[in-house]
Amino acid sequence: MFTFLNASFLVGLLAVSLPFLIHLFNRQRARTIPFSTLVFL
Repeated sequence: MFTFLNASFLVGLLAVSLPFLIHLFNRQRARTIPFSTLVFL
């Protein structure tokens, strides 16, 4: 019973963390866009 419960938690943890890990590996640097109204600040 407990081994099945722990295995299901492990699979659930993998299913939850997989999109987060994909996001971290596919993250790109944000481009800086020159914004003309910032000159007036």
